[in-house]
Amino acid sequence: MVLVVGGASAGHNIPAQIMGNLLKEAGVDVTFYKPNEKVPWNDVKAVLATGSRKSLPTALQAKLRGKKLILHEQNVIPGRANRFMAGMADLIFLAFEESRVFFHSHDWNKLVFVGMPVREPTTDAEELKKKMRVQKPLLLVTGGSQGSAFLNFLTKEVLMGLRDKYFIVHQCGSLEDERFMQGYIRAQSLPDLQNYVAAADVVIARSGSSTLHECLHFGTQAIFFPMAYSTDRHQWANAEVFKQKYGYPFFWEHVVKPSELLSQVEELLGKGRRNPVEVFNSSDFVEAVRRVVS
Repeated sequence: MVLVVGGASAGHNIPAQIMGNLLKEAGVDVTFYKPNEKVPWNDVKAVLATGSRKSLPTALQAKLRGKKLILHEQNVIPGRANRFMAGMADLIFLAFEESRVFFHSHDWNKLVFVGMPVREPTTDAEELKKKMRVQKPLLLVTGGSQGSAFLNFLTKEVLMGLRDKYFIVHQCGSLEDERFMQGYIRAQSLPDLQNYVAAADVVIARSGSSTLHECLHFGTQAIFFPMAYSTDRHQWANAEVFKQKYGYPFFWEHVVKPSELLSQVEELLGKGRRNPVEVFNSSDFVEAVRRVVS
């Protein structure tokens, strides 16, 4: 059995859920960690963790009990939990090839680049637009599962005045109240956010790994604003790699001018959709896990 452990945020939990379900579909015995339930350690062969600090106690218990430890790192710059656990891990999956240099050389033989697991849409993009009565270019503004005060401010001060040109869907987190008006929908959360990413003409977002890879996977144009104070500036590193490899633009929030942002939106709308890209090698992932737990 593989015990799958996520973390405190959607950025850790969603990849954990996707990878666990992929293993289940491949016939691997999987259980998901639940904080208030006893772990069936006698049945567990390996723990698959996505790097949150909340996964540390379970990962350490696994190694003390002689179980295998598998990690998945979602960002270019590995998180502190994964860096701490790397030395004791048996296998480390990478979402970015560029992450390799941030691990000690004696751990390089454990590294396997598989990419980032993302959720597939559950609703057709055109059906979603029809349901929302979208008849203009659709802009999606999202600050991730916790919202972004800066992107909320940007939407109010810059984008709200452009509802005659764009239809705006704004995922604001708990920082704002929900609101519905002509050409504008503001929701605290969008449980199936991937549906909106796939339907959008342009996404304006932070540069968390899931959002980046969803845009790439669905062929959606996007503008990213790395969180200025993210741990080890990992959002900047993510955005920089996506700019260099795929041409996705990003801005620093404290220096961007409204005119620059709007010019970039118009430029991306003129280019149209991108070609979709596969962002996760599920067969390599499943095969590598099988080798470890066999």
